[in-house]
Amino acid sequence: MDTSTIVAVASSAGDPEAVSEVLSALRGECGAAFIIVQHLDSGRERLLFEALGSSTILPVIHAHDGLVVEQGRVYVITANTTLTMTGGRIRVTPNPGGLHHPGDVLFTSLAKEQGCSAIGVVLSGEGSDGASHTSPQARRRRHTCTVPGICTLPQHAHQRH
Repeated sequence: MDTSTIVAVASSAGDPEAVSEVLSALRGECGAAFIIVQHLDSGRERLLFEALGSSTILPVIHAHDGLVVEQGRVYVITANTTLTMTGGRIRVTPNPGGLHHPGDVLFTSLAKEQGCSAIGVVLSGEGSDGASHTSPQARRRRHTCTVPGICTLPQHAHQRH
């Protein structure tokens, strides 16, 4: 496994623009890997993948089970699944049905797996998805950024990357 920073981004399915805006600000040498989770049904999966692919110079890859995370890449959740990190690899499981919180699940597993190198970003979400599990990251001194609603990056945020 690459020892780069992993940035987990949770946003709502109706908000590919916020994730695209964040990714468009990144340069190829950013030194981090990005894992994007949303509430996706199969009808939106292709649209999200295409939108993200056209907004960044980084390679955009469908997350699949057992994938080793590498810096400078964007991994995107597939429809009706949940992503976790175990042993330095992305684990993909089918959505168990009912209430689905892919942001919470990913943030919790990433905090356990990556420690201080994990970063969680909540751009928007369904109800409390993502926000309720930023606390394990905060308690363990993780970096967490929560942006309610549609994300609008201030000009100085673009310059940090």
